Amino acid sequence: MPSQPEGIPFSKPARAMSRRRGLLAAATLAATVSAAVPALADDGHAFISPLDPLTIRVLNNGETYTMVTPSSGAITGMLNVDFDSEIGGKVVSWHAWFSFKADTSTSSKIQFPEHGLSATYPSGDRPDVVEGDFPFSVPRDAYQAYAVQACNARAADLRNTQGQSDEEIFAAEHIVNLNVYADYTYEMSGAHAGHLNEITEVSGPFMDGEVSRVHILCAQAASLVATPLVPKVEFVDLKVAGSNNNTGACSLSMVASIRSKAPGTVVKFHFEHKDGNRSDTKTVGTSASKLFQKGYEYPLQAGHVHSGQIRMVIEGEDTKSDWQDYEANCAVNDFATQLPPKATTLNYFVKEEIRYQDRVCPSVISVYGVIKGRGKSAGTVTLHADGTHIAQKPFTVI
Repeated sequence: MPSQPEGIPFSKPARAMSRRRGLLAAATLAATVSAAVPALADDGHAFISPLDPLTIRVLNNGETYTMVTPSSGAITGMLNVDFDSEIGGKVVSWHAWFSFKADTSTSSKIQFPEHGLSATYPSGDRPDVVEGDFPFSVPRDAYQAYAVQACNARAADLRNTQGQSDEEIFAAEHIVNLNVYADYTYEMSGAHAGHLNEITEVSGPFMDGEVSRVHILCAQAASLVATPLVPKVEFVDLKVAGSNNNTGACSLSMVASIRSKAPGTVVKFHFEHKDGNRSDTKTVGTSASKLFQKGYEYPLQAGHVHSGQIRMVIEGEDTKSDWQDYEANCAVNDFATQLPPKATTLNYFVKEEIRYQDRVCPSVISVYGVIKGRGKSAGTVTLHADGTHIAQKPFTVI
């Protein structure tokens, strides 16, 4: 049953009309000059302000939404009511309550009049005006069936409009927003068009911007929540080298190293290329000292220059080696290579010294370097210092 709020005035002197009601009175008076109707219209409204924040959490079993969690509390807030019989009337009774509607394609509006506020006044003790802010509360038992239906309606929308599977739907959280209303009725008495004790009933929604303060959270299924992975591998390392010879026969040589957290651990891994290609899965076991190391050789196609990046990926956990660069020239050419030689070392030593201002300074140095060939090639190597050409020597890679 709706409650009878305390503190509602049972009699109140007529108040000064607001500008809106004054305009209404003037318009009504102008209309009644020809109609000879002596009374003004009744006026009443109710709205919700404020609405206390609440998340209604609904659980699922992986196939359907089933229940509202016990921790989801009552919907609470304040109902503001204002019922005015205007001139020549009294407030006989009124009733105001909270309602909402979920934003799914099939959800209808649900009302809670049994958890609203109401009052009925005896003849001879009826007020001209009833106004005030009064708390309301809608318990979980009253809304939980609707909340479950709203989540299942959202699931149906996701299936029908986005083509999602049950696994996709129930493994994720979904928010269902609520449009909030204050509904109301009232009865007034007064001399309206010669009719005594005329009764007027009004019912209507009022949306007051509180829609986001209460919402339904359709929770993900506990069985579909990914269990955090516990890494078994403590360290992983990969060494890569591309080898080639004068016949163009090439291979990619790799040495994989693993250190596990416990001895005798079974580990699965694969090699992954930067372009997205990957090797087959390799299953290995670490030793009593928790280590594994092994070399792998992969042939490369002759007649081409191969380069790129590769890494080692431990399966079942987020453990990877760093990307490793490799390069191999498998092109056969007796006169020139498609890849130039690479200077790998540049160093010097002092051959002669002089004394200058009590200091020993080098006067003659010898510079030497190492060029690593990547196939047959010949050319010249030039030495520069501070942008100045110093020396030039021929080289030949055979």
